[in-house]
Amino acid sequence: MNQIATPSASQISQVSLDLRNIFSSLSSTALSKEVIVLGLILAALQVMDGILTGIGVSHLGTEVEGNLLIRNLMEMMGYIPALLVVKGVALAVILGICLLSSRVSWLSLAMKAIIFIYLGAAVVPWTFVIARHIL
Repeated sequence: MNQIATPSASQISQVSLDLRNIFSSLSSTALSKEVIVLGLILAALQVMDGILTGIGVSHLGTEVEGNLLIRNLMEMMGYIPALLVVKGVALAVILGICLLSSRVSWLSLAMKAIIFIYLGAAVVPWTFVIARHIL
């Protein structure tokens, strides 16, 4: 019979101390206004892309989705649940990048690059597809 190991009081205390240290370092992380604005722009682009993708896929089918992973998720889960999962993960990643930006100096520059790449690779193409085929 397998027995479940019970953590000792010192192990629980150590984990509690580690978690407190992690949360206190996160709460003391001051985000610059620039990072906050960049994070909000990236989040807005994710939401816009999710809406545009949903409109496009609902009218034209999942085969118009260019990302094979997302297309397969859409075919397995349905396009709305797949978009909610993917965009939820993307928003969590954006939050993580924002929190790390105070420790990694080049992240704000990377966020600016991601904004332009994302506009050109996702938002603008979907806008043209919808304008041409749906409107």
